[in-house]
Amino acid sequence: MAAFLTKRLEQHPHTPRADMFEALARIHQARGTIPIADLARDVGLSRRRLSSLFNLETGLSPKQVARIARFEHAKKLVQSGALPSDIAAAAGYSDQAHLSREWRSMTGWTLRQSRADFPLLQDAQALQG
Repeated sequence: MAAFLTKRLEQHPHTPRADMFEALARIHQARGTIPIADLARDVGLSRRRLSSLFNLETGLSPKQVARIARFEHAKKLVQSGALPSDIAAAAGYSDQAHLSREWRSMTGWTLRQSRADFPLLQDAQALQG
């Protein structure tokens, strides 16, 4: 996701702002868990200005970008076979129910349905053996 947004910034006819690259990098490093007010302060912009620039440059708000980054981190944890409660805690969701709602909202599937589409490494090895 960070690579996609960085490429989108680079494709603009004008030179993208350095603070936008910095903001994207910080969201990516924090796996989407950085509060937007902290992000704005860290890159030297007001929250409103940061949101305006994100919308102009990417078509998304910083909160939407952070939500996607957090989801991508959770997806990797699901693929690793971690327990939903552990995934929720590690990915910055308030609890397992919050993770489940976000997962359904982002994919249209339940977490259980998604796990069927992400076979665990040991399951794949068992099928080959």
